[in-house]
Amino acid sequence: MNYTKDLKNLVAKTKGLKPAIEGVLFCNDKIVATDSFKLIEIEAEGDLIHIVPLSALKKGDTLSKGEGLNVNIVRTDGSVLTVEALPADDFPQYESILADAEARTKTIIKVSRKHLIDLLTAMEPDAWDALELHVSSEPNMPLLVKGKGCKGLLMPLTK
Repeated sequence: MNYTKDLKNLVAKTKGLKPAIEGVLFCNDKIVATDSFKLIEIEAEGDLIHIVPLSALKKGDTLSKGEGLNVNIVRTDGSVLTVEALPADDFPQYESILADAEARTKTIIKVSRKHLIDLLTAMEPDAWDALELHVSSEPNMPLLVKGKGCKGLLMPLTK
């Protein structure tokens, strides 16, 4: 399984208090990370089912099962690091959290990732501290993004 994403901003920094969320969950066809405020599930290929400490991971690594809870990490330079991982069962029950969030969704709006990044980039960085996303219940209405001292509209994708 390849580690191709940089998830350092999505993994908790609890100084050992919650080790399961200080790592990245590799679970068959998914990579999952959370810091208890944000959660991401990314499709991936692999057969590893462990929580690997983020401190051991670098973008471009290839991971494979070792003995027991050990995981072998092959770096891009060819060096190999073996780390002890945590069992996947220690990770929060993210599947039910995501399923509940989807079930409670009232309105879905699809927007261009590029257009959203362009809009956010044009805003002052301190405007990002507490963004408000306003979604109309009517179809094909723009997304209103409000931050400190600014606001912008983003038209939905219609295809």
